[in-house]
Amino acid sequence: MTTSKTRLPVPCAPLFAVSALSVAISLPSVARADFIPTSGIADFNASSNWDDAVVNGIFSRPLTGNLSATFATDTVLPGGLTFNYGSSFDLSLISDGTADRTVSLAGDISVLTAADGRTTTIGGTATNQGLFINLNGNRTISVGGTDVLRFQNAIADGVGGAHSITKEGAGTLAFSSANGVRSQSSYSGGLFINEGTVIGGANAQGFGTGTIFLGDSAVGGSKSAALLGGNNRTYANNINVRAGSSGTLLIGHYQPGGQGAAIFSGNISLANDLTIQGQATGAGGGFQGVVIGGAITGGGNITKTGAGAVQLNGTSTYSGVTYVNEGPLVANVFASVTSPIVLGAQGRIAGKGAVGAISGSGRVAPGGVTGFGTAISIDTLGVLTAPSIDPGAGVDFDFEFTSATGPNWANPNSSSGSLNDVLRLTGASPLSAALSAGNEINIYLPDYGTFVGGVFTDTNSDFASLVSGATYHFYIREEGGSVSYNTVAYNPLISGVTWGTVQVDAAGFAGGTVTNGWAMQFTATAIPEPSACALLVAGLAGSLAVTRRRRGHRG
Repeated sequence: MTTSKTRLPVPCAPLFAVSALSVAISLPSVARADFIPTSGIADFNASSNWDDAVVNGIFSRPLTGNLSATFATDTVLPGGLTFNYGSSFDLSLISDGTADRTVSLAGDISVLTAADGRTTTIGGTATNQGLFINLNGNRTISVGGTDVLRFQNAIADGVGGAHSITKEGAGTLAFSSANGVRSQSSYSGGLFINEGTVIGGANAQGFGTGTIFLGDSAVGGSKSAALLGGNNRTYANNINVRAGSSGTLLIGHYQPGGQGAAIFSGNISLANDLTIQGQATGAGGGFQGVVIGGAITGGGNITKTGAGAVQLNGTSTYSGVTYVNEGPLVANVFASVTSPIVLGAQGRIAGKGAVGAISGSGRVAPGGVTGFGTAISIDTLGVLTAPSIDPGAGVDFDFEFTSATGPNWANPNSSSGSLNDVLRLTGASPLSAALSAGNEINIYLPDYGTFVGGVFTDTNSDFASLVSGATYHFYIREEGGSVSYNTVAYNPLISGVTWGTVQVDAAGFAGGTVTNGWAMQFTATAIPEPSACALLVAGLAGSLAVTRRRRGHRG
């Protein structure tokens, strides 16, 4: 047959190589459509800057220096943008400086540089260097590895109604906070963070006006996703934490240096577990935190991590457990959290709101916290409410007092009514077990006198026997003291303090008046120093005693 006559014998390797070469040469050439310049400043729309004069959005050549591709006119792209250039340099797309420009997408954006960890920037902060984006459809932005894609200017829906952004890849999508009005994004179809990190800028720049969906909804996945806000910036978007992924889903604070908080004022719906992170900053030695302004609902658990504070402001009904692994979780004065609170060894529950039953090995410190910026700076005194305490794992307590006439039991929840810290326990069994030596109670007093506060129980039952076994430490306010609590200096009181419990006839808490409850009472009495005369008499008595002993030895 003809086919058998034209088949090449296997041993004929040189003839096979020539045949393969001839086939390759006969194929038509394919335009690479790649940006040619590799450094400096070059016009994006100049056909001479593209392979085969085909203007496209692909950047794959290794850079030989930092590269800026400029736009001298508004541009409608034929597709999306692809950045997979290599080397240790960065690339930016900006206007040419004559006016701000708009780029309209017709496809997705992908960043995966050969030199992992590079930053690609779209838009500029200087006058007439802005590059605004029209989505013109739902778009996926993929950022791989440790690469960063940064948008400096606003993103809009464009034509065709509401459009969304879906973030894929382990890298970071960041939005600038340096542009004010020029960086307020208005796309309205939502932000889906399936994987990696998204960092917000000023006043929800980049997040758009729609809902933020955190986590990949694919069942069985393990992708992690993080939403980070800037320092003292407010983001009004509602947030849905989606079921599906077993990876870590996190809300936190970005912006290293200084101290402050990222404020998420919308509501959060949990269909999965969520981590909320406050952290210590690098510069200045301060702390950064997170404020959750709205309600948290749903069925997931919340884990609070990092040394910075997380403050809850809304009425939250999520049914999961709240784990405070490190740093303070603050329930603000109007906050209500039904979730049980489990404190890690470095965790602390604080504030003037209401939380679920408390257990664990950390600290309970009613009232506010200091040192976490202006966004988390409520009155340091207050009433923290919980149904009960389980002291078994070694939970400790801090109570600060400022007035011998407080609390004002007629309205103890008011800003001027607490005066002293109070942990109000509302349950029928407020203490599940007696406190032991492993439970510390620290009492910070303003002066000598009698002070009422500390633990308060709604039940008409004296609980003194349940707290008598704790280890007590007493401190008195003194300028230059060796101990600091909420920025106030104290010195230890070694003696002269007694404590007990007293019945409170009526306490007008915000949820209603409680009659015949019980509270702790502490009395600090100054021990007078011996007078000079007494010291002289004691000295003479000692000298006589020594003389007598010596005479006795001689005899």
